[in-house]
Amino acid sequence: TNNFCTFEQTQHPRYIKDNSGTWQSFNENIGTTNCDQGFEYCVKGNNYYELQITNNLGTKKIKRDNKEISINPPSLQLGVEITNPLSVQGTVNENSIIYTDVIPGIMDIKYYYIWNKVKEDIIIKQNIFQTAVENPKIKFNINLNNLQAIQSNNDLIFTDNSGNAIFKTGERIIIDSAGNKALFDITMNEGVIEMILPLEFLQQAV
Repeated sequence: TNNFCTFEQTQHPRYIKDNSGTWQSFNENIGTTNCDQGFEYCVKGNNYYELQITNNLGTKKIKRDNKEISINPPSLQLGVEITNPLSVQGTVNENSIIYTDVIPGIMDIKYYYIWNKVKEDIIIKQNIFQTAVENPKIKFNINLNNLQAIQSNNDLIFTDNSGNAIFKTGERIIIDSAGNKALFDITMNEGVIEMILPLEFLQQAV
């Protein structure tokens, strides 16, 4: 009645058109409906990234434009004596799933679905690196499913046969509980992604 209108500005899409042209709320929550065979949890229907994930820290599958990559659970080379990672059950909370005590008392792994990316947090709950002598490494086997991997400026870009970028690795940051930050290196060779963590930072982390 007063000729005014309001609008809401957000940093990412809140609504998206479905295949019939109808606007729907943009879904970021991890659910159990219509997931691919072999996957208990998924995010589907956003016409951008689609995430498929297992309940027991198994393979993760990420799709975009009918292209996909599959990533296996991490292999840990932390340079210290640790218990082998466990196949623990995940707990879903809206757009995230956390696997608690993958290494009992030491490590959790958490995944977030955010509209244009899938974020992984490897949470180390105590400083176990004081006796380590080499940079710790975390490795992932990856199935590219006919995509190509290109390394550029310490980032990995996954392209289709026409050279179009389909996926790209994101920020390579370690943060301790005090908010101190450091970058880590990432490489890929023969289907294995390797994250190389800076030992000096880890030993000083709080």
